[in-house]
Parts: sequence; C-alpha cells; structure tokens
Amino acid sequence: MGNEGQLEIMSLLIAKGASIDRRASNTSGRTGLVLAALQGETDKARILVEAKADLNFPDNYGETAVAAAARQGYPDIVRLLIDAGADTEIPNNNGDTALVWAEREGREDIVIMLRAAKTVEE
Repeated sequence: MGNEGQLEIMSLLIAKGASIDRRASNTSGRTGLVLAALQGETDKARILVEAKADLNFPDNYGETAVAAAARQGYPDIVRLLIDAGADTEIPNNNGDTALVWAEREGREDIVIMLRAAKTVEE
C-alpha cells in the first residue's frame, strides 16, 4: 500500500475515534506523532496535529515529537510542531532538549528555528 493509501486509512481511523495518543506496546512507548517525527513522515504528522494529538507526549525515553524531528533532521516537522504550539524546552530522560539534539547533530536550520521559537516564547 502506498503512502497515500496509508494516509487515507489513518484519517478514516481517526474519524472513527481511534486513540491518537496511544503508546506503542514495545519498550519505546512511542506515540504515532513521535514515530512520524522520527521517520520524517510530514503528512502523517500533519494529520495527527490536526486531529489534536498531544504535541508534548513523550515516549518512554522522555523524547517528544519536536525533539525527535530535531534529532533526525526534519525541519518541516519541527516547523509544523512549533507552529502548532509544541513545547520545545521539554528535556528527555537525559536532560536533552530539542535544541540540544539539533546542535549536537549539526542541524543548523533547525537550531535557528528552535532559537527563534524560544525567543518568541519568552
């Protein structure tokens, strides 16, 4: 099944009341939004954001969707989450925020975005 079919099924399930903030039953405990952010699935992330997924719900490691997208280098998803109101300052279980990850991974475009978002929040 192509991505378009997956998006259609995903939208249908959400419309029928599927739990959008349910954690994976594996050790990571990731939500659909964190998984979409980790995998660079912008369309899936957008559907979940529009369905009012919890933007700040961390996985079992304390990583939120915005931190996952920053770490993996997906600026479109970082922008989507910032614009939707995600908290960029939530640290993971090791104390690392999205900005720390972006700096560590050399994601300068995301570093700029996150610093600008932090300035707006203050």
